[in-house]
Amino acid sequence: MLDIGLPQSFTEDFSSHGGTVTGIAELIAAVLVLIPVTRVWGVLAGLMIMSGALFFHLFTLLGVVRVVDAAGNTD
Repeated sequence: MLDIGLPQSFTEDFSSHGGTVTGIAELIAAVLVLIPVTRVWGVLAGLMIMSGALFFHLFTLLGVVRVVDAAGNTD
């Protein structure tokens, strides 16, 4: 497993529950967008969630899996 500088216990917990927590946060943001009174809060929550996803996938080792076959070709 690649180390991105976080404690091992945190990365193990996040790998097993992180997708669920992120999905719930996205669902809450989507519901907030649908309610006119809370629309601004939903947009801000969605913007923060998507910005975090973009940052961590572009600028850290998160999600980087290099597959090299027997001939040396990579994906």
